[in-house]
Amino acid sequence: MEKSESSEIFWRRIVGVLARERDRQNYRIFHDRWLPEATVTRLLEAEKSMRERDQDNERKGEAAKEHNKEIPPAFEEYLRLKEKEVELLKTLPPRLFPYYKKEVTEYFKRIN
Repeated sequence: MEKSESSEIFWRRIVGVLARERDRQNYRIFHDRWLPEATVTRLLEAEKSMRERDQDNERKGEAAKEHNKEIPPAFEEYLRLKEKEVELLKTLPPRLFPYYKKEVTEYFKRIN
């Protein structure tokens, strides 16, 4: 957004706020609680924040850095033991009926 566009938008907002303030004063919506000074303060703060936003174009994001994904030795040992147990279970005894051999094979396919 160009500076002329942002300042035009800012002044449109100011005109809108001032029109609402005029309407509130005409209809006395807020009676004694309405403080025009608060409106001016808000407008000044909005203008300041818009200026800061325009100047803050130098901010740049950084991509995440690549970290080494090392597995702790204890976890590696656990995975090795688990793999040995699964291999042991996969060895089917020769006396097993074909139905149960098929069921065991399907089970191991599902868990992998």
